[in-house]
Amino acid sequence: RGSLNARIDSGSPNRTAVFATSRALTNARKRNLHKEAEQQGFRLTNVYDQAWFALKLYRNSVWRQELLGLAGDPPALSAIPVSVSSSPIGHQVGREAETAALLSLDGDRLLLGQPGSGKSFLLGALALQGQALFAVSQDQTAIANALREHEEIPMVVVDDVQTAPNQELLRSILQLRNDIGANFRLCALSWPGREAMLVQEMMGIESDRVLELGPLTIDEIVEILSEIGITGPRWLISEIVQQAQGWPGLATTLASACLFGSWEDVVSGRRLEEAVLSHVERKSSKMTRAVLASLAIGGDVGTPISSVAAFCGISVPEVLQLLSDVES
Repeated sequence: RGSLNARIDSGSPNRTAVFATSRALTNARKRNLHKEAEQQGFRLTNVYDQAWFALKLYRNSVWRQELLGLAGDPPALSAIPVSVSSSPIGHQVGREAETAALLSLDGDRLLLGQPGSGKSFLLGALALQGQALFAVSQDQTAIANALREHEEIPMVVVDDVQTAPNQELLRSILQLRNDIGANFRLCALSWPGREAMLVQEMMGIESDRVLELGPLTIDEIVEILSEIGITGPRWLISEIVQQAQGWPGLATTLASACLFGSWEDVVSGRRLEEAVLSHVERKSSKMTRAVLASLAIGGDVGTPISSVAAFCGISVPEVLQLLSDVES
């Protein structure tokens, strides 16, 4: 409050603020900070607490060196997945049945899910309970040493195995496990599709050890929004729920954008377009991005291809060709 009052006393017209602390904050405390800022006429765009700084220091060698004087790279096995840079949610919402099903499997397993479905977050929660570690390095020697140091770890997770580098990483770990006679299980995380089928064949597992995450319920998505700090207005919650389509990662992205003051980008669909396109190769054209964004806005109701073509000013065959190019 003191710093906000000082800002007001200085005569500055800027009414945006951030809050940073070395303390660990609960989600309830974060929501209270947003409310306190609003009461003084400010918009709190983000809250950086102990967990955020710990994660940034863990991943960023420059920060560790400059702020703490610590050199060295992070370990090859980590409880923190590379694909989850930070999260405003402190606990898993939903997924109890999926978690139980995953842990009940014997041997290696493959977990599938659309981008934003929460694969990495689910396994990250298990990792924090000591039930798994993520392979976060491509260095085979570092991984081999880490595996020897963590002989008791029950499961090693390889994320994003739909990509060629991580498929090679998975192949290397399979070989290392044989070479050193380790007993850990492997869990690979992937998008559904052709690459997932190749990974399943590489791992030599049957279909009963392949699980796929579906969307969360509307109530669970609303709970996530509430945890982040989005409790109203109703039309905004409805818009985020509609765009997220049950995917917790996407709901978190959209809600966080609102907290940063970018609610207009969320309502217009621009933030959704950015989220969708983050999973598309950079070589995709501007027209491809427009087509994908138009389809994404349709959600479960869908957008007719003819409407997409008319909106983008191209023919239906051109739309189909662009979609085919993206899939390949």
